[in-house]
Amino acid sequence: MWAAVSAAHTEDQYERGCDEAHQGGVYKNVNRGIVALVFRCRPEGGSERVSDESTAVDWLTPAEVSARMAEVYAVRLLDALRDDRAPAVRTHDRRRLLGG
Repeated sequence: MWAAVSAAHTEDQYERGCDEAHQGGVYKNVNRGIVALVFRCRPEGGSERVSDESTAVDWLTPAEVSARMAEVYAVRLLDALRDDRAPAVRTHDRRRLLGG
């Protein structure tokens, strides 16, 4: 797990200028066999910035996340915003969440 946290920290610093804090969840697209690890981060210095891999940095409320994103992607951010620190584990088929 430490390797995943270290990799997320490096990626977060590169893409947005933030430092990683806690893992938000593990999400598997069963149709494509893709697993996404999502981390909750907070700025710990520097400033937000775009990179070659991003076009914008936005700060959104949970309601804005739900309004702007498809459920299978919005849930990743909403899970990361939960107060408990236990990572969520979810599966989806690219269109809807599967299971409980």
